[in-house]
Amino acid sequence: MNKTNISVLAKSLSSSGHEITVAHWARFSFLRSSLVNFIQIVDESARISVAQKSREASTAVVDPALLNVDDEELLGEGFGVADNTPRIWVISEYWEYIDLLLADLRTESRKASKASPVTSPITSEGYLKDFFKNCLEADLKQYAAGCEGLKPAFEKVTVNWQRAIHNELVW
Repeated sequence: MNKTNISVLAKSLSSSGHEITVAHWARFSFLRSSLVNFIQIVDESARISVAQKSREASTAVVDPALLNVDDEELLGEGFGVADNTPRIWVISEYWEYIDLLLADLRTESRKASKASPVTSPITSEGYLKDFFKNCLEADLKQYAAGCEGLKPAFEKVTVNWQRAIHNELVW
């Protein structure tokens, strides 16, 4: 996994003429941490797959606890199949995994905004902003080398086409 500071990573991933903001850094941080987690899930899936094939070949029953698999992490909506067999993820399904994480995040943000007290209301947008801010803070701690005093070049985008995307698309 690339241990580059998020500012360098974001710049290397952006196209020419694209202005990078803190919001971009936060999203890249989310994607990077999700990739690290997903690689671990793929590795677990590979171990499960081998164990399932071995079990099928020997007809022996394998205790799931021995596989070190968190059923809630790999099963459930989108993460497993109807017969409670752990879903076997492969690396090419990364963006499907991200879609599922984002769907869960949107659901959580709506629940948090409905459950927040009237005295200190949390909006869905505020919840998401805090989530991505926390992703960025964790990333900056983990990949701290050379990031002292770093600030993105732009607080807000100024390029018209990029501003239109930010303002007109529903995130």
